[in-house]
Amino acid sequence: MSKLLCVVASVCLAASSAQAEIPNFCKNSPIYKPGEPIDGRFMGIPYVIMMHTLAEKYCGAAHISMKEKVLRTIRKGGCGPDTEIYASVERAIADAEGMDLPRIVNDGRANPTLSSKAVRQRAAAMAKDLGGCSTLLKVHDAVDLSADGK
Repeated sequence: MSKLLCVVASVCLAASSAQAEIPNFCKNSPIYKPGEPIDGRFMGIPYVIMMHTLAEKYCGAAHISMKEKVLRTIRKGGCGPDTEIYASVERAIADAEGMDLPRIVNDGRANPTLSSKAVRQRAAAMAKDLGGCSTLLKVHDAVDLSADGK
C-alpha cells in the first residue's frame, strides 16, 4: 500500500509541475471555470488528516494537534489564513480532532447501530488500506509535512 501511495504522489507531483501556469488554488471561491487547471499541491492533505486521526483513535498514538503543521504547509504553499483552502482545512482539522472512532469509520457520520466489534473491524481495514499502524504512526509523528523540512 505504501508503494501505491508513493506512485500516486509521484504522478500528482509530476502532473502539477508540468503545468506552465500555477492556478490560484488559494482563491476564496471553490468554483472553477470550465477548463481551468486545478492545482494539486494540497491534494494529499485530507489523507494526512485522516491518517493522523486514525493513528490517535485506533493505533494508540498520543494526541498531538496537527493544526499547526498542516496549516504551516499550506502557508508555505503561499495560501494564508484569508484563503478558501486554509479555512477549509482548518475546519476539517477541527472536525477530525473532535471525532470518535465510530464517526471516523463511518465517514464522519454518527451510526449508533454499529457494534464495537464492527467499529474495530472497519478501523482495522482503514488502517491496513493506509499502510498499517506503523505507517500511520510515522505520519502522525512527522515533524513537518513540507519536502524541505523547514
